[in-house]
Amino acid sequence: MTQPEPTPSPAKPLTEAGLMRRLAAASYDLALVLALWALATLVIVITRGGEPVPEGNWPYRLLLLAITAGFFSGFWVRGGQTLGMRAWRLQLRAAGGAPVDWPAALRRFALLALPALAWLLAIAAGRPASDPLAALPAGLLLAALMLWRLFDPDQRTALDRLAATRMIVLPRKPGS
Repeated sequence: MTQPEPTPSPAKPLTEAGLMRRLAAASYDLALVLALWALATLVIVITRGGEPVPEGNWPYRLLLLAITAGFFSGFWVRGGQTLGMRAWRLQLRAAGGAPVDWPAALRRFALLALPALAWLLAIAAGRPASDPLAALPAGLLLAALMLWRLFDPDQRTALDRLAATRMIVLPRKPGS
């Protein structure tokens, strides 16, 4: 007598990533972005004959912004994961579950860059970059974007809502 085949269990629904997991992945990615910035700065200093980049140099700032945008958007489009997200089993997807395309990735990065823009505007208004009050508007804006998750019916952040994306936790692989 043969045993009946077990019925496959339904796929476990994917859950939205929590704030702590997002921050942990972001800290990994921050270290990688800072390393890319250091490498780019080293190349520039070498090409300038050892002279440092002048303070307030906008082309240099735009280069760092382009490096950061390329890092995040490139990883999001190719697999939906930065290296930090991979370590924490996070994946970015379009709101409907499809892979993220370039317009969505760039839109999400632009929204993510808004707090940094608020900080740069405070500096442009005359606040020193090291002044905690210069970073206060940026910190409040970032907190608002992330804490939206606490009130959202689908537990998505305002960043995810505005960019039409979701940050999900991938299930553990068997045997890990």
